[in-house]
Amino acid sequence: MSVGECIVPFRTGVRIPSNIVYVSEGASPMATKLTARGRNVVRGTAVASLLIVIGAGFSAVGNASEKGVPSTPASMGYVQVVVAPGETLWSLASMVSGSGSVTAVEQEIVDANQLSSTDLAAGDRLWVPSKA
Repeated sequence: MSVGECIVPFRTGVRIPSNIVYVSEGASPMATKLTARGRNVVRGTAVASLLIVIGAGFSAVGNASEKGVPSTPASMGYVQVVVAPGETLWSLASMVSGSGSVTAVEQEIVDANQLSSTDLAAGDRLWVPSKA
């Protein structure tokens, strides 16, 4: 017997067409076969979904980084300072208040940095109004 021939009762020498796909016993007889167009639709949907998820992630990261900081602190007359050991909110406010109210400057610092308390730790970065 040669390749491509099979034994069929009552017939001999029958050739099996080469475009027949044999399915193993465990496979579903109703297996779905996608056309080229179908594969492109599935691929395009997967890519679009992935791009939407990535875009949402970048949007969330961008919005999270803007919280608690004035939109353009430098153009609003603020400078960023790093709190040194022993510095307090009052001492920072008194350095920049000049002859003005230290309490008003202290409240301005709290508002600009959205602080929940006046306690500071060494190494904190704060936006402070620049000296007039």
